[in-house]
Amino acid sequence: MRYSPEHNEEIRKRILQIASFRFRKDGINSVGVAPLMQEAGLTHGTFYTHFKSKDDLVAATVAELNRERVETIGTTLAQPNGLETFLRSFLSESHRDTFSAGCLNASIVGEIARESDKVRSAYTQGTADLIEALAARLERFAPDQRRSAAIALLSMICGSIQSARAVSDPAFSKEILDGSFKMAMLFALGRDATR
Repeated sequence: MRYSPEHNEEIRKRILQIASFRFRKDGINSVGVAPLMQEAGLTHGTFYTHFKSKDDLVAATVAELNRERVETIGTTLAQPNGLETFLRSFLSESHRDTFSAGCLNASIVGEIARESDKVRSAYTQGTADLIEALAARLERFAPDQRRSAAIALLSMICGSIQSARAVSDPAFSKEILDGSFKMAMLFALGRDATR
């Protein structure tokens, strides 16, 4: 039976949506194709209509997550006080506690480093786009320093949220978030702030 292009696109989107949730929640290597397709209410064979392999799915998922995060963060950054709003949201307890809906940098970046060139290329493009968006908002730096500053800021906040998630002591986790927010604000905007 032949399906319309619209139907096939809806199925592909559903698979990507479930994969993005599962990969961030459980980790890329913990998610098998068969259980993922079962969760989508689809047959295992349907998977190969849309993707050549799990690696192809991971690359497509990373590309889609990157597209979404650049769009969402770009919208936030474009608002008045957008950089502060972004930092408050990223370094929040809510983001720390929500693996399945948070930034892929904070949830699966460690796994991406061990994935194929195709997956890493998808991640690379999205990260470059995000750095461009951040650099445009780091106006306290000279134009030729903004890209480096954006790389440093992104690295700082991603490492902070990963550390806040990893420690077992809730008070220490909050201290990591609070201290990281304070330092990120000093670095990015040159002003003291508390969460």
